[in-house]
Amino acid sequence: MEQDIVLGAGKVFFDLFDANGAITGERYLGDTPGFRVSVNNESVQKWSSDGPTAELMEDVATRVTRECVIECENVNMDNLAAFLQGDTEDVAGGGGSVTAEAHTVQPDRYYQLGQGSGNPTGARDVSAVTVTGSGGTPSYTEGTDYTVDLALGRLYIIPEADGGTIVQDPATEADIEVDYTEGSTSRTRIASNDDGPIFGALRYVADNTRGKNRDLYATKVQLRPDGELAWKSRDTWQRLTFRAQFQKPDTGAALYVDGRAV
Repeated sequence: MEQDIVLGAGKVFFDLFDANGAITGERYLGDTPGFRVSVNNESVQKWSSDGPTAELMEDVATRVTRECVIECENVNMDNLAAFLQGDTEDVAGGGGSVTAEAHTVQPDRYYQLGQGSGNPTGARDVSAVTVTGSGGTPSYTEGTDYTVDLALGRLYIIPEADGGTIVQDPATEADIEVDYTEGSTSRTRIASNDDGPIFGALRYVADNTRGKNRDLYATKVQLRPDGELAWKSRDTWQRLTFRAQFQKPDTGAALYVDGRAV
């Protein structure tokens, strides 16, 4: 008897459904160190009740659950949005001058320029930054009274103990105004939503290290995040873990596995 021993490898693709439940094109998820399929059955059992020891008379399967776990180390914005249950959006910088942006500040604190309800994460790529008191006086000196991260648009107030003069008393606050120019930049941002997990089709294309290749296709899956993401770690690569539940479509099977044509 020929034995089919398999050491598996392959690529995982996800095909997001549109609002009408139609496929939109398969997206390669990237490097996936793990792809595991599980099948679980639930049953109703009938035990005898007339004797001193109950014996199993019937065991009828009533439910089957098929799902897979995907471990993905390609932490791009699309995969991260799926894990965080959010949407990606393109954010364009204003590319203009801002005058007298008001901030109430404390010493030894950081303040994000350009932050507001229309742009919660603030401005990026700023230049020509000047800081004054409320009303335009006095003028403060960069490096003595404050520092600024131009790329991220973050202002730091130097405390009096380190030579700063914006806030004289560490227990008080000061009103300042900031002028700057925001660059014409663009970036991709993820904003969380309350839509819940996403739906689509899932395909696994085998490229086994050993054994016959068999490709898997799930016609309808609910893709949801599973576990935690090590946002900060010195010795662990970031890994996104998803659990995809295979669901039966209106027609056809929930899961297909194809051997290769001969």
